[in-house]
Amino acid sequence: YIPGHVIYTDRHSIRTSNGTGSQIIAGNTTQDGYQEETASAARFRLIQGFTQISSTHIVVSDTYNYCLKLVYRASSKTTKLAGQCTKPRYLFDHPRSVIKDVKKLDQLIVADGSNRGLRSVDVKTGDVNTLVKAFSFVSISQDEHSGDLFLTTSNQIFRYIYLPEQKVEHLTDST
Repeated sequence: YIPGHVIYTDRHSIRTSNGTGSQIIAGNTTQDGYQEETASAARFRLIQGFTQISSTHIVVSDTYNYCLKLVYRASSKTTKLAGQCTKPRYLFDHPRSVIKDVKKLDQLIVADGSNRGLRSVDVKTGDVNTLVKAFSFVSISQDEHSGDLFLTTSNQIFRYIYLPEQKVEHLTDST
């Protein structure tokens, strides 16, 4: 973790920048694939989402490898966190957006695109549970006070109401 730096992705790598320079944390800007390695030797197949879960760790949704990977900031080492990497539909089928749950800090919430679901992942064990199976969600945001999730598909917005009701409410369609 470096104060004042932003983290971003350029499809197949996760990078950091201070506004004047940029460096790769893990992955390769020109080569995709699957490889749990360090720095530019690591491989991803399209990063569509990531979240920093602590000052030392980032979780990446490796979309076309069908899994979540953990990236250690200090060493740039990547390891599988959840899913059966390179095997679609086992647990994930095109995971997209991933966020850290503000209500359960040891949990992640993942938009699992082609499985048409919303999943929770235990950061400590990698265990995956289905929260709702209904739509091909693309992105997720969370209200930090209520814990309610706001989810988008390609043309709709939904609100997932946090405990005790746990229901999905359709908010709007695009025009």
